[in-house]
Amino acid sequence: MLVFVRMIPESVTIGDLRHFVGKGMRSLRNYIFGRQGAITSVFIFRVTNPKTHSVEYHGMVDIQPAASAQATIRRLNRTHLKRMPVEVRKYFHRSQLRNKRTGQSIREHESFNDLRKRDRRRSRLTVKSVAVSGLSQSW
Repeated sequence: MLVFVRMIPESVTIGDLRHFVGKGMRSLRNYIFGRQGAITSVFIFRVTNPKTHSVEYHGMVDIQPAASAQATIRRLNRTHLKRMPVEVRKYFHRSQLRNKRTGQSIREHESFNDLRKRDRRRSRLTVKSVAVSGLSQSW
């Protein structure tokens, strides 16, 4: 299950993020019953908004099994990472072809005027994955 860590500080490395999530996965109950989860992958994204020139950093961690990921989300949400509060939640993939409010595809609408007047999604964002060495790789 993919776990999304929102608004992490710029100075956070992949190792820091892995350690932060690993702390949330540890519990006495899981240790006693042998139900430890495993982190399979960790990513850090740099999101740049060209209109406002703002930069945000977000993390994505894949935790298996899903039950361990859910427990980790409950433990880590609204905690601090390097003295900054972060939001930890399940990652939801949004399709461009679905309207979230109606549950119908965009093609089923008679016109685009039926959709929201102003979409909440920010347009023209640049997303790059940040490597450990500081080099960026475009997505």
